[in-house]
Amino acid sequence: MTLHKSKIGIFALPLLILLLVQLSCKSQILTFRIFEKPITWNAEREELSLQYLKDRHGLDQEEANINPQMVVVHWDCD
Repeated sequence: MTLHKSKIGIFALPLLILLLVQLSCKSQILTFRIFEKPITWNAEREELSLQYLKDRHGLDQEEANINPQMVVVHWDCD
């Protein structure tokens, strides 16, 4: 199977964009830091969380527990 010049052009632009993004990210000094900033969990936080779950998600619960279905990780070069 041979690719015609017009079909090669279809792949060239996305590949070029990907290459430029990769190079721009690698030109920066990447650092990764974790900031420990735990939430103070007290009666007020529990009540506010329960109210939030009720108002935003329609969940009337006795404890502020959520069973996550997925985790979304966002990454950026900056």
